[in-house]
Amino acid sequence: MIHRPRCRRVPRVRLWGAGCVVLTVLLSPHAYADTCPVAEEHGGLRFPVEKLSAGARCAISEIVEDATTKGVTGPIVTPNTPPLYEFLLDRPPMSAGLVTRLELGQYECSAKGDTQFWVNDHDGTQGLFTLLYQDVSTRIYAIDGFHEGRIVPRVKANAVVFLRFTEARTAEGTPAVESTLITYTKLNDPLLAFLVRLLRPLITGTVTRKLAKGFEVINQLGAVATRDPERFLNEVAASGPNGQADVHALRPLLAQASPASTHVSPATPSR
Repeated sequence: MIHRPRCRRVPRVRLWGAGCVVLTVLLSPHAYADTCPVAEEHGGLRFPVEKLSAGARCAISEIVEDATTKGVTGPIVTPNTPPLYEFLLDRPPMSAGLVTRLELGQYECSAKGDTQFWVNDHDGTQGLFTLLYQDVSTRIYAIDGFHEGRIVPRVKANAVVFLRFTEARTAEGTPAVESTLITYTKLNDPLLAFLVRLLRPLITGTVTRKLAKGFEVINQLGAVATRDPERFLNEVAASGPNGQADVHALRPLLAQASPASTHVSPATPSR
């Protein structure tokens, strides 16, 4: 007599529970982190990439992991304070206008949302900057833009920028900010990307400087603000409809950054 093995019926509840466990694992942030890995360390500094949303990690993972060029700018120490630095950094349209008014360069910037800004450096480069993460000493940006030069036609690229800034002191002992910028760029044209990789030692510095230029103006603005606070506040007052409100917010920040700013007279819009 042959005894056939009896098949046990697995309760549906158990199967349903197992399915929920699988879905939970697949949809958890850790699953996305495994699918779209982004290193924590960049340029010798650790960044809280685990706090990025799953979508943000996947958006920057390929750029960081397969970058055409990558570079580090800094650390750079400039007269400033972290609160003043943040104020200027987080108001791109205002800062771009001040750069032009103070004759430090020529930038155009328009807000496309709470965390997105379209920037034109009037030197062939334009792009959409998206703020992905921020805290008291860190910013992480994604950039989707292009560059048009005299020799090379329009080149489209994506970039990721990791920014770290901390309180420091100048050699004279005055308040300062130390900033470090780590940039990754991925060209959208495979052939051009291949050629750039071949010439990476020659090209990387140029690309890094181009990306860093937009952030370097914050250091320049901070230096002007601490050196000549009265002129700076006058230019802020004339920079747009929110000028007087910005002056009111900036005055205590300038008082911390520069002893001279405590005696600044009420700002008068310059012409």
